[in-house]
Amino acid sequence: MDILLSLLRLWSCYCLAMRIRASWLLIMLLQIFKIATLQSLGLSILAASKCLLFGISCLAWLQWRPKTQVNRPLFPIALSPAWQARTAYLFCLLMIYLYVYTRIDTQIVIMLCNLTAYCLAALQCSQCWLIWMLYDLFLMQMFVDMAMPLSACTTLLYIPIAIYGHYFWQQTSTVHTYPSTIAA
Repeated sequence: MDILLSLLRLWSCYCLAMRIRASWLLIMLLQIFKIATLQSLGLSILAASKCLLFGISCLAWLQWRPKTQVNRPLFPIALSPAWQARTAYLFCLLMIYLYVYTRIDTQIVIMLCNLTAYCLAALQCSQCWLIWMLYDLFLMQMFVDMAMPLSACTTLLYIPIAIYGHYFWQQTSTVHTYPSTIAA
């Protein structure tokens, strides 16, 4: 069962990298299983964060409408690619600082990275993939510390998908031109 869930998570990540809207449905389904799994491992902070991610995934499903629909977006704010990059890099530096120089729980850093990446993905910002790479590195470290090498190796497989997702989203991105767009 664990192998099947890992394969489904990898597939949902790949589908998201390909900008396939249905990936959000699979992600929502997998969130339910992740909540139970993380709770059984004693990772209650991460389990609770998956409840928030379920809600963000539902909003993302609604946000990612087919291009043929001309509805107003749920999130009418859009950042230019330059602001997206600046924000993502600043966030990554902050998370590394919190992890290295404070005694903050690793679960909190992982949760903040994942929540931020999900929000950026819901807004279709390509920098979500950079934050997910950082998330994967922190998660691998936690799995190594918990003596779970198979989980750490599985998490390692997400990094090439995140690199591809970031590249693909950069190539296919369209800067939204809503009235509240913040330019570089």
